[in-house]
Amino acid sequence: MVPVASPPLLKLSTFLEIKDGIAHAVHEFALKGDDFHPTLQFELGRRYHIDDWIDPVFRKLMKLPLASLDMHHMDQIGSAGFFWLVQAQAKINNHRKQFAFDTPTIINHPDCDTPGDYVHMTCVDLLNLLKGTEIEGLCEPCRIRTVTWVWRTGHVTQKEIFVDDAVTAFMALQTDEPIRAALRNFVST
Repeated sequence: MVPVASPPLLKLSTFLEIKDGIAHAVHEFALKGDDFHPTLQFELGRRYHIDDWIDPVFRKLMKLPLASLDMHHMDQIGSAGFFWLVQAQAKINNHRKQFAFDTPTIINHPDCDTPGDYVHMTCVDLLNLLKGTEIEGLCEPCRIRTVTWVWRTGHVTQKEIFVDDAVTAFMALQTDEPIRAALRNFVST
């Protein structure tokens, strides 16, 4: 008989705090691979406090278009999870729009004679051109300094920061360890 991942086993093991049962259920779910829909994994992770699932599955959910999620998926994600998912995606979309239309300043190298405002383009155009090609009117040292500046601003990596913030905020809602510890102390006395 092939073992099957079982939400009831996970539920009972979590309720009774049976670590081996939780580990077994988590292992069985891991064997499902791609058949384990991210919304179900998120639901089980949040409901049964499998914190190791929350971050990676939230990142999987971030890759899904919101329009692909129906009401059942939203119920699985939960209102708080869905809120942070929508918030993170909205912040990323706003950031991308801003980044696409705000031109970063060309940072001239000290030895450069070309005026910095000689080249004017959108950031997307600039980044596309900076993929190892020469830019007319921009010398190599200026190109390197500009690329370095763009990367240092964090604009390119801002998406990860938004996702990390959303996961952290969601996990803060999940943390009920002080309550559980108090209950354990109450039961043991």
